[in-house]
Amino acid sequence: MVGEPINSPGGVRVELQRQGGRRRRWDSEAENLVLEAEYQSNGRLRIKITPPTGPPRFEVPLDILPPAEGNENPLYQLQFENSPLFSFKVSRKATGTVLFDTTIGQNNFIYADQYLTLSWQLPSENVYGIGENEQTSFRHDFSANKIYPLWAQDHTPENPAISIGEPAGSYEPFELGQTMDVWVKRADGSPEEGKPSQRRGVQLKGQAKEVCYYDGMEVPTPGQTLVLAAPLDYIPLHVHGGNILPTQDPERTTQSARNNPFGLIIALDENQSAKGSLFYDDGGDTIGYTEMGSKRMDTIRLFGHAPFRLMYVNGNPWFDYAVNGATGEVTVLHLQLPMNLAFTVRCEP
Repeated sequence: MVGEPINSPGGVRVELQRQGGRRRRWDSEAENLVLEAEYQSNGRLRIKITPPTGPPRFEVPLDILPPAEGNENPLYQLQFENSPLFSFKVSRKATGTVLFDTTIGQNNFIYADQYLTLSWQLPSENVYGIGENEQTSFRHDFSANKIYPLWAQDHTPENPAISIGEPAGSYEPFELGQTMDVWVKRADGSPEEGKPSQRRGVQLKGQAKEVCYYDGMEVPTPGQTLVLAAPLDYIPLHVHGGNILPTQDPERTTQSARNNPFGLIIALDENQSAKGSLFYDDGGDTIGYTEMGSKRMDTIRLFGHAPFRLMYVNGNPWFDYAVNGATGEVTVLHLQLPMNLAFTVRCEP
């Protein structure tokens, strides 16, 4: 969050900036966003998140009925948090019940051109009316972690259920003693995964080092059984020390992906060594050793290396790399090495 929220009689505006140093999951992730909250009535709040500049973004052309009352005495309260990352929550003034809370998704809020993810927590599992889904009962059962496609058609609980297409959105009324509705408006259908509120842990065992896939942070105390936090919006993914994982940027088809450069994720063990192999599927055509010369190795992520002063690639000084001071991860960039030739990367202390 940049600065303080800007209040007005009709709402509040918050400027957001992507946190520096965080690894990009999508190339088109927005650097800056604006959250605009509009107090449409005493019982209705609208929150809109958009980039502050650039071409106009498509919005679903739906006419929403204007509120029937003013906003002088809202029944809700909107709060913002900025530590460690931005989140917001909406609570009911009369009881203090938190109705909508995005704190659970602080580490997983992504806003890109063709990808958006936002996680929130509800105060109750009494959720009803997720549209365009077969509903055999009024109250949804989230114990199976079922993923629901979100549109906007609600229907009675009959079996077999009938699904009728409506404009994209979702309508989720749920029972809290008092009732409230959450309506999500977006340009296309998307999945929603309902899960129980409790969090789960992951156990790690073994003598070798474990390194966090996302930032290169080493998991402490190898050889012991650890229970790590596994919140609903985050998958604890680790690389086992001593392994090399080849990577390649994805595309819509296997054939298109084969034009993208390769990368390596190298997690060194306690002996400063690692090994790995690549099974290459060319998407249908036969490809041999010679044809691999047209493919390029571009990026290396190196975990667990001892501190060094100088780097050499194939005997030549190399300066295009970055070191994460907090985790020690080394990222070597723009190598453009032929995939059919051996190469060396040497670091001198």
